Amino acid sequence: MEGRIPTTKIDADFVVLKNPGDGNCLFYALSQLLYGTTTQHQTVRRRIYEFYKKFSLKKKYRQDTLNYRLQMELMFDEEHCDKMCHSEGANLEWGISADITAACLVYKTNIIVYNQFLENPSEYIVTPITGSTHRQTMYLKYNTLNTDEEHYEAMIPAVISSPVPSSSPSPPSKKKGKKN
Repeated sequence: MEGRIPTTKIDADFVVLKNPGDGNCLFYALSQLLYGTTTQHQTVRRRIYEFYKKFSLKKKYRQDTLNYRLQMELMFDEEHCDKMCHSEGANLEWGISADITAACLVYKTNIIVYNQFLENPSEYIVTPITGSTHRQTMYLKYNTLNTDEEHYEAMIPAVISSPVPSSSPSPPSKKKGKKN
């Protein structure tokens, strides 16, 4: 459900997890949401890059799929596509919307992006990237309020105190038996 939401609503409902603005912000944010730390950003980038190397730009995907969405995004940004689908992908710094779609496919998750633009800083434009429900939905903030930089940050619902790595298995429960 795309739409517009006042910034006051999102700011009250979510906690933004800050990350450095060194060009890796999208991968830091995804790492925070997936692993609970920014230190796995290279792992996230590498998995997306490996996915791109196998992704077919020539296949006909159904229009209601994330594969089709990704194909269109990559065709729209030919330079990024060339770099990600060939040799340079692992060395690129910044990420784009196609990388978010690829992350949804790689990690079998849904991602909702809250876009905040300079033209109307009092509201977010909501962009859901959905297609899988294998994991809980992850949230990203995309901020272009500073005209010199664009920045992605992870967001977690305010009721959750910290991101829970979705790849961590739950510990087995121990049942105590009666002693004789």
